[in-house]
Amino acid sequence: DLTPPPAQFLSDPLELDLPEPTPAVLPPVPVEEAEPSAAERARRLLVKAKSYMMQDRTSEAIRSLEQAIKLDGDSPGAFESWMLLGKLRLSNPAWSTRAIEALQVASRLNPRAAEPWALMGELYHRKGFRANAQGCFRRALELDPSVAVPAGWSVEDPTVPAKEAQAAGL
Repeated sequence: DLTPPPAQFLSDPLELDLPEPTPAVLPPVPVEEAEPSAAERARRLLVKAKSYMMQDRTSEAIRSLEQAIKLDGDSPGAFESWMLLGKLRLSNPAWSTRAIEALQVASRLNPRAAEPWALMGELYHRKGFRANAQGCFRRALELDPSVAVPAGWSVEDPTVPAKEAQAAGL
């Protein structure tokens, strides 16, 4: 049977009864749907990098940290990303220059932190740059006298480790 529907079904009564929506009637847009800020995306990448570190996936962790730094590398909140990047780069001698660069940025973002200076000192010590190592250790100890520096380093003479200084009678 192909008879047309009765006339009462041709017009939509709901369309006639509803008022025009106004902002007071519309539901609020949930905050979660808004695009996260660059700082928030950087924080999420930092968390992701930490997860990769726990899984011994160093290259993925470094990539996540580098992405986080590209998003928000100049704010004080980026200190932790720069520090982790420096520490991860310390693990490979081929990355030592880039490790120093990351730790230098961290030290600028948080000038009162001793850890970047101590880590730079350790790297310089391993590379045989005694004066640079001593300067970094000295700065680290000025900022935090309890910071760990390698045993045998004297803060008095930047060219001679403490054990050598004692043996030489200095």
